[in-house]
Amino acid sequence: MFTVLKGWFESEGFRGCAFINTAGEVGDPDDPVRQIAKLHKKKLLDYIFELTEQLSTEQPFLLAKQLLVLVEGAITMARVMGDYSAAGSAREVAQLLLKQASR
Repeated sequence: MFTVLKGWFESEGFRGCAFINTAGEVGDPDDPVRQIAKLHKKKLLDYIFELTEQLSTEQPFLLAKQLLVLVEGAITMARVMGDYSAAGSAREVAQLLLKQASR
């Protein structure tokens, strides 16, 4: 996941996540725009959960949520701070989480 993020961050025209960007402009959590963004992030969480379920870990959903936080944080750091190395930093933390989860 983090290799793909790094490539995206370094691609021409990278402007961050359209769902994060748009949801940040809408204050009402019930607004349809926010609901679409929420659905997108839920689908991403579901995908990561599918991956973590394949591991030998006691809490694959918790691990999936933690990895999603790393993904979303890396996207935000890349967009807001221009720190495209955030994908690598997130990967390093993910490796620690995976190591801890496999004990």
